[in-house]
Amino acid sequence: MPGSRLQNYCEFLSGSGIPFETAEVQNFSPDRVVDDHTIHFSAILLACRPSEIPPALWKRLTEFSSKFGVSLIADSFLFSDSNFLTPFGIERLSRLPRLSGRILDTERNILYRAVPYPYSPKGLDIGARPALRMFLQNWFSRKVSTAPAAGVEAAHGNGNPAMVSHSFGAATNYFLNFHPAFVLMDGNPMHALLRRLIASNPHAVPVSWALDGIGVLRMDDPGSAERVHLEGFNAGSLTEETWQGIIQELNAEKAHMSVAVVPSWVDDGDAGKGQLKVGGRVVENRTPGAHHPSWEVEYRRKDRETVYDYAGAFRAMRQGVEQGVLSILSHGLTHITPQQDQWLAAQDRFTNSRWYREFSSNTADAVERMKQSAIFLGKYFGVMPETLVPSGHEYTPETPALAGKAGFKFFSARSVFFTHVGKIFENRKIRGVYPEEILEGVALAQAGYPSVIVLHDFDLLENGPARLKEMIQKWRKYGVHSFLPLETVGMALAARLEAALEEDGTVRVEIDFRSCPRVPGKDPTLWLRIGGKPVSVEVNGDRRNEDLKWKDGAALFPVQPAQAVDDRLNLVFRFGEGA
Repeated sequence: MPGSRLQNYCEFLSGSGIPFETAEVQNFSPDRVVDDHTIHFSAILLACRPSEIPPALWKRLTEFSSKFGVSLIADSFLFSDSNFLTPFGIERLSRLPRLSGRILDTERNILYRAVPYPYSPKGLDIGARPALRMFLQNWFSRKVSTAPAAGVEAAHGNGNPAMVSHSFGAATNYFLNFHPAFVLMDGNPMHALLRRLIASNPHAVPVSWALDGIGVLRMDDPGSAERVHLEGFNAGSLTEETWQGIIQELNAEKAHMSVAVVPSWVDDGDAGKGQLKVGGRVVENRTPGAHHPSWEVEYRRKDRETVYDYAGAFRAMRQGVEQGVLSILSHGLTHITPQQDQWLAAQDRFTNSRWYREFSSNTADAVERMKQSAIFLGKYFGVMPETLVPSGHEYTPETPALAGKAGFKFFSARSVFFTHVGKIFENRKIRGVYPEEILEGVALAQAGYPSVIVLHDFDLLENGPARLKEMIQKWRKYGVHSFLPLETVGMALAARLEAALEEDGTVRVEIDFRSCPRVPGKDPTLWLRIGGKPVSVEVNGDRRNEDLKWKDGAALFPVQPAQAVDDRLNLVFRFGEGA
């Protein structure tokens, strides 16, 4: 299975900016849903078998649904017991899975299609893996018979219902006749449909971060000695002039770039290969494995007269940070294996990329290396990074938690990791995609998720500013309208956002930023989306009505973490007359 339904639900909700909590059945408190007629949650996604739900709890859940309009959402691969199907408008459900290759909306538009390689120009292919993928993805529905009053929001290609809506008292409940781990794994229009249905609850005012249309430009590797040592990736490094052009282009495009930087340059000790300057002085006595501050290094190769001006590049990057168009992430301490003695002794140390993976194995000093990286970068750039990017996207299952111990609050690789309500979550839908993976990235962007566009410094080695401009404009054609710091996305994922609808229609929102990475800039802003038309808003007791904007039937309000008091921000939205 490509991840559990719970993981896919959490990815869907967090990547959509929808506030959520997870709870084990045995620890679930019904009062967290509705308390003294205050509704705290508009929907409950059930990711456990009905047999695990105590009868008393199931009675409370159905009461919340029928009396208070809290939507219940379940899927046919868990909820097959006829005793639990009435709230979903299902009369009968087959036990055996059925063949289905696609899901269509009510206008016959394709929401999901099973293909062996969803984002590859290969299309159909021959082999065990694509054949297995096609087999599994085609058998993901059951034969469903709906009650007369139930509605069908989407159907399989054979006409079998794929998503059933049913009025159950005050609520509309939804029954998914597909396995979420398959259909919600990658980007497709099904995400937008499910998001719209959750937000359409008339008994709740949906509150979420507006993350759709957001792009992140993440550049990896500046400062790494890999750029000198690893053949195939050592044609040169970005010059100070190129960096100045990149910064100028970012200013012109009103875009931001987050740069994963390596602060310690590792010497191979080979004076015959090139000349090393540190702090403007030639290092006469080279020591294999010595570390030098990357911002003081200049290296000149002898075989092809290539100059690697790290010092000039760092000066330009610091200017970009001061101008607010660059932010600094940690890319580890050295970008080279902690087993440096083995690297120095290896015959393939200049040709094998595995030597340039710092966190691909657990070492006793991993946390200390992470801390040192943040301290060094903080001293040079003036701000301690709180986001870690592992070299080569390679890490162990323990690395994200180790990064948290080192003080990092966000972890960005192929997927992202963040801490929410005391738990570490992974989100694979906020996926780091390389320029050649644009089909995959566009599918996720059009499904409503932020896009993390990953490039390396060598990608902009030739005609860098023009290539960057072309990249930005291409993504804008696909719907990415804002290029924000990676830390801003991390803030939205990690912030604890609680919204409560009171009896008089007032919506109170509390945002807790304590587990969030620091967002760069003087007045960083992320937009909050509120359903309906609030006529007034208060921020920590101060009226801010003039900041309300409206788009696509929802209100947008700018949230600035700098206004938080003790890392908390309290918002009050009022609707109707007398607000």
